[in-house]
Amino acid sequence: IHPAAAPELPPGRGRPARPIPSAPPRRAATALAAPLQMDSLIVLNVSGIQFQTWLDTLERYPDTLLGSSERDFFYHPETQQYFFDRDPDIFRHILNFYRTGKLHYPRQECISAYDEELAFFGIIPEIIGDCCYEEYKDRRRENAERLQDDADQDNVPETDSVFRRLTNLKWQFFPVLNFEQHSTIYEPENLLIH
Repeated sequence: IHPAAAPELPPGRGRPARPIPSAPPRRAATALAAPLQMDSLIVLNVSGIQFQTWLDTLERYPDTLLGSSERDFFYHPETQQYFFDRDPDIFRHILNFYRTGKLHYPRQECISAYDEELAFFGIIPEIIGDCCYEEYKDRRRENAERLQDDADQDNVPETDSVFRRLTNLKWQFFPVLNFEQHSTIYEPENLLIH
């Protein structure tokens, strides 16, 4: 996980708002200017899907993966591309953040996958725009509750689950028997003892 740059939290989110830095002005190309002095157009290859952007667009957020020199770890000189084995559908929202300074939550995406991609690229989710923030919070809460329910079910004592399975088997195999007469023979507790 990379340290994340938070240009600002929208008002009412716990921190005073700081202005989002604007993109540096593009340098005009002159006949005498060397290509290295001009802003570089770079290619980001995300699992085979190519995205292009200006280097200074990424460098507006130096505390993120793409805005820092850490991105060089992913550079492949033979293709002259930065390669990331990540989700390209979510990445387009991440790149849009670098371009506009506004982070949006794509409602059709899995909340866990979205959070993993943000963490990988070093972007904190607290800067999600007001238009998406409530939906994002609700989805995170629902996901946390679902994970807690799954964890609670995993912590059920083994004897309870065995008892439940035996009770279900009793009803599947002996549905027509009168259990009042035969209950001592077929009760799961008795089966466990014998």
